[in-house]
Amino acid sequence: MPDWFEKRSATDKVLQSVIESLLDLGEASAIALAFEIKDCLLIIDDIKGRKYSIQNGLAIIGTVGILLEAKLRGVIPLVKPIILKIKETNFRISPQLEMIILEKAGE
Repeated sequence: MPDWFEKRSATDKVLQSVIESLLDLGEASAIALAFEIKDCLLIIDDIKGRKYSIQNGLAIIGTVGILLEAKLRGVIPLVKPIILKIKETNFRISPQLEMIILEKAGE
């Protein structure tokens, strides 16, 4: 991992366990940690996890939203090649969302 990367775990294991009863472990741990960090922007793609997060007042963004922001801020030159690459994995993106993101990115 890069030097700027900080690995953290939620300290409220009870909350994490409650969320785990509703969602997968990964989403539950990320959401539990997000509750502990002030002004956190949670990166989450799982639809159930996104709904739970929104219902509980967390600010969220998805992977393709991060890509769009990176393009708009000039961090990356293009979004489309990255989307094509991640679609080769088990990552799923609806054709409608892909079209919207590429349109907003000007691609």
